[in-house]
Amino acid sequence: MQLTFNTFCNHYILEPFQCSDKKDRLIALVGSIAVGILFLGLFQCVLYLRQKCKDQSLSQRQISLNGIEKFKKNQETCYRVLTAKVIKKLKGYNLSYQLELPNKKMIFWKHSNENINREVSASKLASYLTDGLVPKARMATYKGKTGIISDFFNLDTKPFENLLKMKSINFNFLNTQQIHQLFCHVIMDRLISNWDTHQGQYGIDLLNRNVISFDKGLSFRLFDLDGLKAENINELDLTIDYWLTDETVSKKDCMGAKLYARVASTFAKAVLNKEITIDITNPILQSFFDKCKNISYSKVEKYLNPLAREMYPSRQSEFINFVWRRVKDVERKTFQYFGW
Repeated sequence: MQLTFNTFCNHYILEPFQCSDKKDRLIALVGSIAVGILFLGLFQCVLYLRQKCKDQSLSQRQISLNGIEKFKKNQETCYRVLTAKVIKKLKGYNLSYQLELPNKKMIFWKHSNENINREVSASKLASYLTDGLVPKARMATYKGKTGIISDFFNLDTKPFENLLKMKSINFNFLNTQQIHQLFCHVIMDRLISNWDTHQGQYGIDLLNRNVISFDKGLSFRLFDLDGLKAENINELDLTIDYWLTDETVSKKDCMGAKLYARVASTFAKAVLNKEITIDITNPILQSFFDKCKNISYSKVEKYLNPLAREMYPSRQSEFINFVWRRVKDVERKTFQYFGW
C-alpha cells in the first residue's frame, strides 16, 4: 500500500513499519512520533488549563472565605482586605480597627503611610524569636488605605498603663512566667533597635495570660551602620533611654510621656538592681536564647529584606549580616551585662 496522507491517517500512523518502501517506513515512523508528541502536548495543555481554572476557582473561594487577597507589589508580598466587619475602632495615634473576616477570624488593621517596612520586618523577626509574643505585621490595604494587618489579641493593657499612676514603679502585677516573657521583650526590642517601649505598647493576653508587645513601627529608627545616629549599635545597653528627654517629660503626650520609652529600661534597671529575679534556666528564656543562637542568616535575610532594601539599597547584605551577628551573640552580651 502506497504511503499517502489518507493511508497514513488510517493505517500507518499506528503501524509505520507496514510500509513496503524503506523511505516510506522512515517517513511514517517520524510522522507517527510527531503526531504522538503533538497529542501528548495537547493533553498536557488541557491538564494545565484545567488545573489553572481549578486554582483560580479555589483562590476565589479562599478570598470569599478569608476576605483577604494576596498580591505582589515592588517585590514585597502585600495583602488587600476585601471583606471585613468592623468590630471596634481602637484607640491610638493612627486609625486602627478590630476587624472580623468572613471566616470569623479577628484581625488588627492600622493605617500607616510610613514605617511599614520597619514594622513588618521587625515584628516578623521578633515574633519568631519570642515564640509569637509579638504579632507578625503584614502590609495590607483596607478601603483604599495603606497600613498593616496582624492577628488580633484581646489584651488587658491596664496593668501597664497603670504604671503611670504609681509613685514608685514596680512590676508586681506580673507572675513568674510573665516576668520572663517581659524580659525577652526587653532584649528583643534592643535587637531590633526599638526604643519605642512606652507602657502603651504592652498588654496581657486574656486568653492565655501571655505578655504581648506590639507596634514595632519605629524599629531601627536610631540605627545607623556608620554610627551617625544616637544608638551605639555595638553595645547592648538595656537601661538607656534615647527618647526620654526633659522636653518629652514636660510635654506629657496622650500615652503619658513621664514613662515614654521607659518600660524596657525601667524593667532592665530593676533586674540589674536585683529588684526582679530572673532565672536563667527558665524554659521561656532558654527557648529565646536558643532561637537567637541557632538562627540562620537566610531566616534573618527573609525577615529583614524589605527593610534592608529601603534603608541600605547598596549595603543590604552588610545590614542583614550585622543584625544576624548581633542576634546570635545576644546571650553572651546579656549575661555579661547582668553579671551572670
